Amino acid sequence: MKWIFKYKRILGALIAIVLLYLSFHDLDQALIRQILSKIDFRLLIPAAICACAVNFFKAARWRIIIDPVCKTSVRRMLSIFSVGQMVNVSLPALTGQAARILLLAKQAKLPKTYCATTVVLEVLFDGMSLVLLMLACSTMVVFPGWLARSGLLAGIVLVVLLTLLLLVVHNRRRIRVFGHRKLKIKFPRFFEKIRHVSHSFADALTMLRSTRHTLITAIFSFGLWIAHALVIAFLIKAFGLSVPMWGALVILVVNSVLLMFPITPGNLGTFQWACVVSMALFGVNKESAVSFSVVLHIMDIVPVFIAGIFFLYRDHMRYSDLRKEALDAASGTAGKIDEEKVAVEGE
Repeated sequence: MKWIFKYKRILGALIAIVLLYLSFHDLDQALIRQILSKIDFRLLIPAAICACAVNFFKAARWRIIIDPVCKTSVRRMLSIFSVGQMVNVSLPALTGQAARILLLAKQAKLPKTYCATTVVLEVLFDGMSLVLLMLACSTMVVFPGWLARSGLLAGIVLVVLLTLLLLVVHNRRRIRVFGHRKLKIKFPRFFEKIRHVSHSFADALTMLRSTRHTLITAIFSFGLWIAHALVIAFLIKAFGLSVPMWGALVILVVNSVLLMFPITPGNLGTFQWACVVSMALFGVNKESAVSFSVVLHIMDIVPVFIAGIFFLYRDHMRYSDLRKEALDAASGTAGKIDEEKVAVEGE
């Protein structure tokens, strides 16, 4: 398992190098300097504020998701989320998600399986919001066939996943009875192992039984997408691009679909390539698209690092320890942790 993880890290780095080369190697450097010199830097301020709002919405939504099981403050969730995302940016694929899962498990004394399931619910709500936004954007622009098919496939997968989760929530008792009757007798050791995992998984899904929690979570999901679209809209104005304001939603949707499966650390390379593809729909030249992607990428990453560093020192956490734990968890080298007795880490 460990060698597979190392291979994944090397592959992610190679893909990043290739995509960065394809994005930058044939650019007109003089034209890029001219584009950057004409940026209206005053518009970067509201763009940065909206970028911070994206992270706030994500942390607030995460708090609502765990609210039925664990009561906590937005401030505490913002700390866990910001530090976890900071680690996430520095690691390939979804490895960094392990950091905030472990952090939440330790600080809130929750099972890791439960914490991981809350992240799955986040992805579910993000995906459903993305599909709805893509349907809305399809009335204004014609997506390439491969992109439209990807959106359709994502929608089908999400609907199936949501249906399965709802079935688990509403048939929890039947599933438990089935486990006792079929598994406990024939496979007692296996039954004991999955019992704790399934219990934590089912607890996380209880949020879907609450109309109030589901509605608020959906509102926060759309709120963060709108805030992210506003970041792009302000940057479009700052660059003076001839892209309509509704084009910000289209660019956001296309970028999100192309970045659905992170491979490179911090989406380096894949982010620039996605921006070039999405902005080509509006006839934006490659130099402008790549310049735009660099500034947008900074807007996505810098607020995460600033908030992460602030909470890292404010709450007495160590980045190196968190990163190592995330790497160990992802590579399968971490020691076995008792899910039901997670100690609080801190100084």
